[in-house]
Amino acid sequence: MTVTRGHLARERSLQRRQGALRGARAMLMVFPMIVGSLGPTVVFAAEGSPPAAADATANTTLEVPYEVSVQAAGDEQDLPDGLEKPLQQASLSVRLQDDPPATVMGLRRRADGDAPRLLEVLTSAGYYGGSVQPVVDSRESPAQVTLRVKAGTLYTYGTLTVDYGSRGEEAAQAGLPQGAADLGVTTGQAAEAGPMLDAVDQLEKALEDSGYPAATVTKKRFVVDHQARTLSAQLTVDLGPKTTYGAVSYHGLETVDEAYLRRALPLEEGDPWNQQQVEDYRRSLLNEGLFDSVTIKGEPLDGQGESEVRVEATESEHRTLGAGASYSTTLGASTRAYWEHRNLLGQNEDFRTTAELGMTRSALSASLRKPHLWERNQTWISEGSLSDSRYEAYDETALTLSTGLERPLSDHWRGSLGVTFEQSEITDATGEKASSMLGFPLILNYDHTDSRLDPRSGVRLTFSGTPYSGYYEGPVAFVSVRGDLSAYLPLDEAKRVVLAGRVSAGSLLGASRSGIPANRRFYAGGGGSVRGYGYQMAGPLDVENDPAGGKSLLETGFEVRWKVTEEIEVVPFIEGGRAFESTAISSDEEMFWGAGLGFRYHTAIGPLRVDFAVPLDQRTNIDDPWQFYVSLGQAF
Repeated sequence: MTVTRGHLARERSLQRRQGALRGARAMLMVFPMIVGSLGPTVVFAAEGSPPAAADATANTTLEVPYEVSVQAAGDEQDLPDGLEKPLQQASLSVRLQDDPPATVMGLRRRADGDAPRLLEVLTSAGYYGGSVQPVVDSRESPAQVTLRVKAGTLYTYGTLTVDYGSRGEEAAQAGLPQGAADLGVTTGQAAEAGPMLDAVDQLEKALEDSGYPAATVTKKRFVVDHQARTLSAQLTVDLGPKTTYGAVSYHGLETVDEAYLRRALPLEEGDPWNQQQVEDYRRSLLNEGLFDSVTIKGEPLDGQGESEVRVEATESEHRTLGAGASYSTTLGASTRAYWEHRNLLGQNEDFRTTAELGMTRSALSASLRKPHLWERNQTWISEGSLSDSRYEAYDETALTLSTGLERPLSDHWRGSLGVTFEQSEITDATGEKASSMLGFPLILNYDHTDSRLDPRSGVRLTFSGTPYSGYYEGPVAFVSVRGDLSAYLPLDEAKRVVLAGRVSAGSLLGASRSGIPANRRFYAGGGGSVRGYGYQMAGPLDVENDPAGGKSLLETGFEVRWKVTEEIEVVPFIEGGRAFESTAISSDEEMFWGAGLGFRYHTAIGPLRVDFAVPLDQRTNIDDPWQFYVSLGQAF
């Protein structure tokens, strides 16, 4: 028994599915013959057939343009629901309509060739005894091709049972699938080929994930009830030996510490073999960024089914040097370079140093992430930075240190808890002040999207709450809370057009606005906030029309992301928001709205974003007539 990059499951599953597909196709071919008089029929017809001389003339024609339609035949008014689109997709005459043949005879051959394709669509959808009549009328210009389809009789699934032979009691105790309800097949649903293939796949996966990786479906028996118009099935299974995890061994390691890999190991010696668990572990090792390839092999150790778990890995380069740049109208240009080591001490410690140089902010920072600290899936994160910022709202020189633990709470939820310290010198409209703040951030994240950098479907939610205590013109204590929600709805099956929306809200509790350091207040405006307005400008202003910040925040935005090619995307958007002076969001203060048009160029590392936006509530001598942004990644 061998499991290589999911070999045991994936290769055998592929072979089984191909075999099942061949079996299903054979069943679909034999079934109409069993049905007898209901068998599918192909009828060929032509209208306005030209004489032989005319055919000879037609052969000199460069092309024969035509129109094609798929219609219900006979007394049927319409095709059954859900059939028209797959019939059109299967038709070569439809797909090649923009590439017409050179002769009428060629057009007839093309239409005649559609008949077996459309019959296969009917049988795959559970319809038997149907017929397809291709009709070509060459008297018209363009020629008219009509594919007249009689769907036939819809058969439905009766019963589906799984036969484990003499080991039926063992299978029941192990919780293995017993029938249709366990395999996603519903009695009474159309006898389509897809659900049966899926049921076989689901059965094989359940066996592999329950300690029977060598199990096989040895026989598929189908029974037709002509009177009830049903198809029933019985799947016979050879379970093979029940397999458990044996000892785990690692091979190919050079600088990665084996003890670290064992600490991250989710497999327990003696547990039943679970192929999905093995595959998840293999993928998690690849996602660590330590290896170029990982294979896992199961090698039998004895006749009782215990199998050694052999992990073979090829290490990747662990050091990376990178750089990036961004630009916005109000913040100007910014460049950054970083150096990263993803295995600093041999246990996947990710150490990164970053230097940022910009027109409004420059900084030196370093971070360290240590996964699986003390227990599996728990990550220790520490960061430090020294920065100098020159914004319209305030100038700041700051030293920031933070440390904390992060761990998954479920498949889509993550939580983190930490401590942060900041020492800064802040200059705003009221003068220069020193600030010393100690915070204890609690963060909850929910992510059910399909991509981190370019989500096309799903939902994200982040909630953060941080109590602060420190000194700012005297002792001060307050709590900062914020929530961010974004959702992504594809408008077509290929996810080429996506409606994206977001909303954010926050509040500062426990101190007056003037008693809270300027760098801890809420601001709105700029890229990632309300595009069309200057950075931090969508909110209260001081006497010099510089941002004063607020104690609460509300933002919202909508985008339509339309991929016109595989690489180029057009994104119209509208956003609104503002920072409010009071702790509660006030309806007395109007939101600021901006709109614009963006373009994305999709690369291997994420979309390159270019946005042009204008303020819809432009203030005289305050807001610029437009804003321009260049960055990497979607706006949200």
